[in-house]
Amino acid sequence: MPILIDRAHASELCEKAIAIGNAITDRYKVSAPMARSFARFARTNCSDIDWEIATPVDQKAFEEFRVRLIVLKKTTGAGTSH
Repeated sequence: MPILIDRAHASELCEKAIAIGNAITDRYKVSAPMARSFARFARTNCSDIDWEIATPVDQKAFEEFRVRLIVLKKTTGAGTSH
């Protein structure tokens, strides 16, 4: 499930997206594969990755992350039309 970030705003959005990811992993007890997915997302400068969703908790965490990222993109005017 891709989470795309407009490259024109990549640095600013990526920093905020990573902060959201960190907050999500602090809030939920995600599986090791999901934690690695968040780390890989950060390491790749928020590039589209294959997320490893292994548990229902991972799914809930990913859904919250995705919604918060969509809101971030809309509030910063950096949303992409997909």
